[in-house]
Amino acid sequence: MGKGIFGTGSVLVKSDILRNMIIVLMKGILTPAEQTLAKSKDELLSVKKIRADLVESGRDCKMA
Repeated sequence: MGKGIFGTGSVLVKSDILRNMIIVLMKGILTPAEQTLAKSKDELLSVKKIRADLVESGRDCKMA
């Protein structure tokens, strides 16, 4: 599901371990269409919500 919906992947990934947390920084993960949509903070949050919904719907399909 990943590449077909979300594009080819990150340009840069950096991870750090801090006590009991893993912090992952991913740059360049938006598709060109999402980059066009995400010009403001509200629009970026909308893209983030849509991506989360897509992931959740994909999980439902795999379990069925």
